[in-house]
Order: sequence, then structure tokens, then C-alpha cells
Amino acid sequence: MKEIELFINDDGEWVEKISLVDEPAIDVDFLYFNKENETNYRFSNDEKRVITGAVMIPDKRILRYENNVPFLVYFSRDTIETISQRWLMENKNHDFNLNHSTETNGIDIVESWIKADENDKSTFLGFTDCPVGTWFVSAKITNDDVWDEIKRGKFNGFSIEGVFAFNDEPVDELLSRIDEIISQIDK
Repeated sequence: MKEIELFINDDGEWVEKISLVDEPAIDVDFLYFNKENETNYRFSNDEKRVITGAVMIPDKRILRYENNVPFLVYFSRDTIETISQRWLMENKNHDFNLNHSTETNGIDIVESWIKADENDKSTFLGFTDCPVGTWFVSAKITNDDVWDEIKRGKFNGFSIEGVFAFNDEPVDELLSRIDEIISQIDK
């Protein structure tokens, strides 16, 4: 199966939003915290309203389809670090949507970090399967409807949304030529 490394460059490729989703493509659910600060994966606290989880995992292969043709995409550690830094530098801490479609407000990043080693805070929180270089965020939820949906299990993780490049070619242009590319590979 074809594997495509995605990255951003200075030609406009960029992450537009972080989305709360029911099934994160990176296969890692977020946590939400109670006042006892238990370290289980599912707990709630109407006072804190903070969720924490992985946004991007380096070299994690993510299955995608275009014209019914499967392929894998992934991001390098360096690309993830660049995205996480630019996200903060461009004040995108409030840019969220729900399931990549519904605009929302009342979700704000209050903490962001890249896992530096195995003794990282993420390991303490139970994200033991996430490698060094994973981008984590904590978000404060002040939107009552979104908080209720999180507690009911409608949203379980984070997912990025944006325009990325592959070999200096925007992915949407690449995908429009996927059949042609695959036929060349098969020859």
C-alpha cells in the first residue's frame, strides 16, 4: 500500500482546526478529569472541564481512501513539532470544530507539549503507547453542550484538519491524480 509523508511548507499548507471526533484517526482517546484526579481513561468533573489527549503521533500510519483506493499518510516528528509551534505562534488556541464539520466555540487550548521522553507527563496520565514526539494538548471546555456531549461519549479524541503537502505538491492535487500514480507504480 502506498505511504505518503505529509508536511507543511510556506506555500499556504497549514492545519486549519483541531476537531473533537468520536473516532480519532490516531486511535488514541483523550482523558477528562475529575476532582479525585484518578488516572483512568474515562472520568468527568463539571468543575474543571479539561480534556487532555494526543493530537498528532509521529510516523503513525493513518488509512485514507481516494476513489476507493486505500493509502496511508503520516507525519514526521519534525513536522509535528513545527505544526505545534506554529499553532501557538499564530494564536489558533480557539480554532476547533466538531467532527470536522460543525463550527463551535467554548473550546480553548490551555496546555500544549511535545512528548520529550518516557518520563513525560503524558506517561503519568496513562498515554504509555504514545512515542516521543507526540503532540499533546489540554483544552478547557466552557461550552455546556459540548461538555455534555463529551460526558455522554459522543467525542473521544482530537483530530487535525488542514491542507498538507507531499513532495512540494499539495495533497488535494496529488489525490486528484491518484489513479494515474497507482497505474505508474503497477507498471
